[in-house]
Amino acid sequence: FNHPGPVFFYTNALFEKIGTVFKLPRANSWLLSCLTVNFLFLLLMAWSIARLFDKKLSLTALAATLPIAVLLSSSLFNFWMPYRLILPFAVFYLSLLLVLSNGLRFLPLAMTMACILIHGYATMPIFTLPILGLATLIELKRNRPIRQEQLRWLGVSVGIGALFFMPILIDFIITPHSNLRRM
Repeated sequence: FNHPGPVFFYTNALFEKIGTVFKLPRANSWLLSCLTVNFLFLLLMAWSIARLFDKKLSLTALAATLPIAVLLSSSLFNFWMPYRLILPFAVFYLSLLLVLSNGLRFLPLAMTMACILIHGYATMPIFTLPILGLATLIELKRNRPIRQEQLRWLGVSVGIGALFFMPILIDFIITPHSNLRRM
C-alpha cells in the first residue's frame, strides 16, 4: 500500500470505482474522495464539539466548525497526505478531550482516529500513541477501581487497533519489501 496508508488507499480506490461510472479521471476521483472524507471529518468534529458540552449534534455545533473550514479553505481540496491529516488530527485531539472529560466510552473514537492518522503517515505512531496512552492512563487512574464498563471500552479499543494493524501485518508477512521493513 506504500503511501498513503490503507485507510486513504481504500477510500481513493472506492472513489476511483465510482469515478469510472462517470468517466472521471483518476485525479478527480481522488479529489471527490478527499472532499467526502474531509466533509465526514468536519461532521465528526461538530459532533465531538457538541459532545464536549453534553449536547447533541446541532446547527450550533456545525457552525462551530465553519471557521475551521474557512481557515483550511483550499486545503480541504488537496489530496496530498499532509493536508489530508489536518482534520483527523483535530478530531483526534477532540476525542482525547472527550476521553478526559467524559470517560473511556470515547476511547474507541480516539483509537480510531489515532489509527487513521497512523495509516496516513509513517511517523504518526510517535505523535498519537503516547498521548492516547497518557489520556487513557489518566482516566483510569482518576476513576479507580477499574470497572467492567471501562474494561469493555478498553477491549473495544484494542480490537479497533488490531483491525487497523491487520493490513500492515499482512503486508509485512506476504511482501518481502513491506512498508514496515523499509522503515
